[in-house]
Amino acid sequence: MTETTMINVAGIDVRAVAADDNQLMFLMPAVPSGKATVDFSGAGFQKQAEITVGNYATITNTDAVAAQFTNEIGEIATRLEAHMNDADIQLDARYITVLNEQRQVMEENFAKLSAEEKLQVAYFFRSNMPNDEDFILNTGKPESNLRTTGTTSGEDVGEELVSTAKSFGRNVVKAIPFTYAGFKLILLPSPWLVDKVAAAGFLTAGFVYSLHALSDLKKVSSLTGVLEEITGAERMAGPTAGEILFYKDKVKLLSVKASFRNLNQSDKNSTVSEIASLFTYVTKFQDLYDKTVSIANKVKSWFPTSGTDIPAYANPIGAKPLVKEYALPGSKLSIKNVSDPAIQLAATTAESGMNVTAKSATITQDKAFSFDIVYTDTKLEKALTKKINATFKAYKEGVTVAGGNGAIWGNEGFINPKGIFVDASNNIYVADTENNRVQKWAPGATSGVTVAGGGPPMSEISSPTNIFVDATGNLYIVEGNLRVVKWAPGAMSGTTIIDPVDGLVNDIFVDKAGNVYVADSDNRRVQKWAPGATSGVTVASGDNEFRSPIGVFVDDNDNLYVLDNVTDYVTKWAPGASSGTRVVTVNAMFEVTDIFVDKNGTIYISDSYYDQVLAYVPGDSEGYTVAGGKSGSGPDQLSYPSSIYVDSKYIYIADTHNQRVQRWDK
Repeated sequence: MTETTMINVAGIDVRAVAADDNQLMFLMPAVPSGKATVDFSGAGFQKQAEITVGNYATITNTDAVAAQFTNEIGEIATRLEAHMNDADIQLDARYITVLNEQRQVMEENFAKLSAEEKLQVAYFFRSNMPNDEDFILNTGKPESNLRTTGTTSGEDVGEELVSTAKSFGRNVVKAIPFTYAGFKLILLPSPWLVDKVAAAGFLTAGFVYSLHALSDLKKVSSLTGVLEEITGAERMAGPTAGEILFYKDKVKLLSVKASFRNLNQSDKNSTVSEIASLFTYVTKFQDLYDKTVSIANKVKSWFPTSGTDIPAYANPIGAKPLVKEYALPGSKLSIKNVSDPAIQLAATTAESGMNVTAKSATITQDKAFSFDIVYTDTKLEKALTKKINATFKAYKEGVTVAGGNGAIWGNEGFINPKGIFVDASNNIYVADTENNRVQKWAPGATSGVTVAGGGPPMSEISSPTNIFVDATGNLYIVEGNLRVVKWAPGAMSGTTIIDPVDGLVNDIFVDKAGNVYVADSDNRRVQKWAPGATSGVTVASGDNEFRSPIGVFVDDNDNLYVLDNVTDYVTKWAPGASSGTRVVTVNAMFEVTDIFVDKNGTIYISDSYYDQVLAYVPGDSEGYTVAGGKSGSGPDQLSYPSSIYVDSKYIYIADTHNQRVQRWDK
């Protein structure tokens, strides 16, 4: 058949255009609904075909339909203007100009058509009426490739890349028939005015879908959604670099990260169906774009008002990959191949990873093991595995080294002991708060000796809460949270050395020079009292630093650590510093009670809300349980732990509500 020919549709001669070797296109005339005959003899085929014309609303006002079509094109151009300065899309201003020029062509020349021609074009306009709200361009931001990582979405990490690639393909498919129809019309040897107006209409319809496709392709090129490798797991680090700690029966959040890259030209031969399909459409799109330029140039020659060139095509998918690292959604993670069959790992999806619980019915000591984390990206047909080394931390049992006989008055026990201290000879000093005394328990003893308070012959003290013993055996006692009393070894009475009438003493620490540091919660400060001083010097304060300091510790380098009971922060103050650095945040519901820092810089926190002692190794923001974690009176349990003391081997804990001092292996 020839490029153009006449066919007859329901008795009306219609000009048809060859679409390809076996297809032709024509503007359907307005004929009644029902059966209609198409006669192809004018195209050189002695054949007729019967078609069914569906019900449709008759157009009575062709000018109104044309105005609606051109108005929508104007709205689309306005929406696109918002993306001219977008760093990711970088839409060329010439695209907007071309759209507005085509709109002007249609507006000016539609009025010149005959009534029958107007009706034909109006039906085309109405059946292909664009909606400007469908042309909101996607902004390609590499960080947006994880649309949802929650528990209910079930989406793969590559979902955004795949969905945008599919949108690109759909817009290419939508643009193709309009572009090819316009392309055939501009090849007519002697086009009528209606052909020229129709070509401008086809160009405009195809052009807006092509612009949408181009924006999708730019986004696809920037999205780092192709999974490369699992890089590791975080938020459960232990004291050894790279170690993952699992505590028996305790839920831990495991955040798994992976590296992703964007698409590049090397993916052109990918065997992944979604990627292969994308590159097929990329090839089609370049041909489509070239034909769009041809149509625009021809229309430009027909109508003097159309003079802007469409920018040359540049494939956004580059040669070099961009690599990013993201946390993986827990819904697509699984755990396999646990190396020790005696350890069971149960995982559930969390908002930012997996909640993992470690169980074992037989393991009673710490045990190293490994397991595989598997991530499956079904959209991009890829699964990756990462071997993780871990340690199963069995709950250790504490040993009662003082008390444990219930709330009693005698020397074999206590009533709500709060403060403890262990000297170099492993003697344990206990602030027996409600017995109004301090007791000293020798190693292995079954009863204590009162060394301060308790009534005649010694002077009385009232509700001791915290204590400290210096290198020469002097005992410092926080009495009733109101003052600090110093007792010399073997003395029958003490001497008040600090009596802050306007403050509340929560904790004390005595450094090697004999300076006494006082946590004054009422005044939100820590004061340092030199030996023999009658007033203290504030060395740490500020509303932004803490609200109610409850614990203090000074290391061998004179760094001051302050534990706050309201913010649950630990701040570290260098000697002479005017502000502190936050080094730990404890999730303890305002129930932290004491702090200790060992020689390695590990920070220990007594958490009475969760009945546990936590340890924070240097550089690790998430602590791990080293004692307790379960409320009760059993050997592996605690009930309102208060003061703590840590040496090279053990952790000593004032287990207040169990009326005892517990010792855990460090």
